[in-house]
Amino acid sequence: MNVSRDRLSVIGKLIGIYREERRGNTQNSFTLKKFCDGICSINTLKNIEAGGLSRSENVYIELLDKLDLKFGEFPIVDDEIEKLIKGILRDIEYFQIQSLLHACNRGIRLLENFKGYVYYGEFYYILKDLYNYYKSDILINEKRIYVYEGLLNNDVFVWNDVFKVLLFAKLKIECKTDLKKYYNLIEKLNLLNVNLSCLKIIVLHYYLVSEEYLEMFTMISELKCIFRQSKNFIRLIDVYNYEIIMYSYASNKGIDSVVNEVNEILKGNEIPNIKIYELYSNIASYYHHRKDYEKALEYFNLMLDYYDGVFVPHLIYIADCQNHLDLPIKMPVIEKGVLSGYPIEIRMMYKYFSLDENVPDFVKQNFIIKRILPKITDDIDIDIFRFELTKLVERTGHYKSLHYFEHFLNTKLS
Repeated sequence: MNVSRDRLSVIGKLIGIYREERRGNTQNSFTLKKFCDGICSINTLKNIEAGGLSRSENVYIELLDKLDLKFGEFPIVDDEIEKLIKGILRDIEYFQIQSLLHACNRGIRLLENFKGYVYYGEFYYILKDLYNYYKSDILINEKRIYVYEGLLNNDVFVWNDVFKVLLFAKLKIECKTDLKKYYNLIEKLNLLNVNLSCLKIIVLHYYLVSEEYLEMFTMISELKCIFRQSKNFIRLIDVYNYEIIMYSYASNKGIDSVVNEVNEILKGNEIPNIKIYELYSNIASYYHHRKDYEKALEYFNLMLDYYDGVFVPHLIYIADCQNHLDLPIKMPVIEKGVLSGYPIEIRMMYKYFSLDENVPDFVKQNFIIKRILPKITDDIDIDIFRFELTKLVERTGHYKSLHYFEHFLNTKLS
């Protein structure tokens, strides 16, 4: 079979990645020496794995046989793969999830009979991984991490952004409490040098958690221009989300003008409910942080129109808004199974605001002091129950409870 020189170069790099992955799993037959024994010299194997060419296709066939892969090139299938990947990249950029899933399914069916061939099998598993991630939030396993990192490091394909999407989704979990790891991951994946501008939104999140607000503001301005020009309104909403969060943390500037811009985008474009939910929750949180409880409650209620599930911290903030506005506190009933998935302090705060209105004030005071105070650490949660306890004390006259509340916090923080 005549296989093009470019394809032979790619196949050679894939051989190297797959061999190293198996060698890493302590399979000694995949060392350089043992793998090429009886087929070619070690230097020839090194050259092939670096993308160089062998004079004989038989060398590739025999090496691939050790990896349980077949050798071949199918131009018609290549053309279809090219079209599919281009469409998928656009779907990722524009957050067109249904279109992306449909394309992945078509590709998987197309490649089902070719997955035993080198190169084609790789695309089969790439499409499977993309489908699983965007359909069910299933993350890649350790083997696929190794392969995708190898594909990136060896610059095997021109669609590197696809691997960056899958790798970041998996590897970011290890960086939740380690900013240095987070920064190293962004550098490792080179997320500032991408074709998909949506990947730069990841960098916005890094700037936020690392408090690099000037850099964050600059990138927000850049991305807003990019997404406006490309009419990518879903990703534009993502950027506005980060702008609103940034103002919550780093600026006293009002966001009314930003909210007006956002509402104009929502009026004229189809935005997924999950994106609108995220947007309204961040707007509501901004106003709650600024103690504008009327506006906060307005946007929390709007948020609930776009979310089928229950996020308990938001319900606690809604109760706080109602409390400040002297409105009846309406806490929806949540199934025990759902509530049990939250930390104990969230469960206790929810339980408090779910107490019957006929429960005596002194019982509520004791609940705050004994069951909530020892567990809360977040400043917002502390303010919520400082306000609630103050209201109770004004009615009961038990000021010792309020003094104890402050003394406990001061002791814990000292």
